[in-house]
Amino acid sequence: MTKPDWSPRARRRARISRRRRVARVGLLTLATATSVVAVVPVLVAALALLTADLTRFLAPSPWFGRNVAVAAAWCAVAAGPLWLASRRFRERPRDRPAGWGALSTAERTSLAASLATVVALVFAGMSLQVTRDQVELTARGQLGDRYAEAVRSLASDRAEVRISGALSLERIALDPAEADHAFDLLAVFLRTRAARPASGPCDPAVDPVGETGVIAGVLARMSKRHGSGDADLRGTCLRTTGWEGADLDGADLREADLSEADLGGARLVGARLAEASLAGADLAGADLSGASLAGADLTGADLRHTDLTGAVLTGADLSGANVQHAKLPPNAPPH
Repeated sequence: MTKPDWSPRARRRARISRRRRVARVGLLTLATATSVVAVVPVLVAALALLTADLTRFLAPSPWFGRNVAVAAAWCAVAAGPLWLASRRFRERPRDRPAGWGALSTAERTSLAASLATVVALVFAGMSLQVTRDQVELTARGQLGDRYAEAVRSLASDRAEVRISGALSLERIALDPAEADHAFDLLAVFLRTRAARPASGPCDPAVDPVGETGVIAGVLARMSKRHGSGDADLRGTCLRTTGWEGADLDGADLREADLSEADLGGARLVGARLAEASLAGADLAGADLSGASLAGADLTGADLRHTDLTGAVLTGADLSGANVQHAKLPPNAPPH
C-alpha cells in the first residue's frame, strides 16, 4: 500500500487541482447555460411555426421577443470563450503546463477574437440603441402629426372629410399604445354629432351619406383587435338609413355604456356585450344571435322583433324590457 504524500508540495498540488476542478465545473456550467439560452429561442421559433397557439402567445409581447433575441446573440458569442476557458482547468499530466499558460496559439487567437467580438457587440448594441431611439422619436412625431390631422378632419363640415379622419384614426389604432385614445375620440365624436334626441327616435335623414354607420363600423373593427376599453357610447344614434342599423358583428363591447343608445336594426351577431349597460336602449329589430350578454343591464330596453337566438343571457337584467315578438333563448331570465 502506497503511503500518502503529505508534503507541503503535494498539498499545494492538491489545492491547485481542486481549484482547477471548481473553476472548470463553473465555466462548463456557464458555457452550457449560455449554449442553452442561444439554442432554445431557435427551437421555440421552430415550434411557433408549427403551433399557432405558441405564436399567439409570443406575438403580443415585442419586448419579450426583442430581449430574447439579444440574450441569445450574446450567449452564442459567450459560449465559445467559456468552453475554451474551461478546457484550461482540466487535469493534465505533471510534465505538461496547466492553467492559462497551456493555451495554444490557435486557442489564444480564438479567445482573443471572441473577446473582441464581445467588445464590438457592446459598441454596436449601444449604437443601435441610439439609432432605435432616434427612429422611435421620429415615428412618434409623425404619429402625433397624423393624429392631429385626423382630429382636424373630424372637425370638418364635410362628411367625407370626417369619414376620412375616422379611417385615419383606425390606421393609427393599429399601434396598441394609441388604440384606446383613438377609440375614445371616435366615441366622443359620436356622442356629440350623433346624439339621440331627448324625445323620440333618431332621424336617419340627418345622416344621408351613412357617416354614422361607417364610423360605427370603424369602432367595431377596432374593438375586435384591442377591445373597447369600457367605451362610453350612451345616448348615441347608431341607426343608419331607414330601419337598417350599424354593422357591429363580432364587436367587443364588454362593459361598454350603451344606455339610451339607438341600435335599432343593428347587426350584433356574435358581439361581446357582457356586463354592458343597455338600459333604455332601442334594440328593436336588431340581430343579436349568438351574442354574449351575460350580466348585461337591459332594463327598460326595447327588444321588439329582436333576434336573440343562441344569445347568452346569464345574469342579464331584462326587467321592464319590451320583448314583444322577440326571439329569446329558452334560458332567458324573467322580464
